[in-house]
Amino acid sequence: MNEALILACLSGGQDSTVAAIAAQLEADDRGRKVDDGSIYMALQRMGQRGFVTARKERVTSADGRPRDIGVYRITGAGSRSLDQFLAETQSVGRLRLAMGEG
Repeated sequence: MNEALILACLSGGQDSTVAAIAAQLEADDRGRKVDDGSIYMALQRMGQRGFVTARKERVTSADGRPRDIGVYRITGAGSRSLDQFLAETQSVGRLRLAMGEG
């Protein structure tokens, strides 16, 4: 899973869950199902690098049982990483236009 996409989902500053991130990505009309497991693994990597924080929250599942879910939030380092990605993406676009590949 592309980490920049996940950071973009978290960039509003609100806490979010894997399920909420998956729903945002699927609503983006990318034309494919988003795997929760790949989001979870990307969040773990980003947490190790300080791009997101995680905490556990106890919720009641649809079948009435309590369970713990991860709740994630972007950090300042994550916001800077996303800004860098966006700047690099814009540079790629400008270079492609200059090369006539627009």
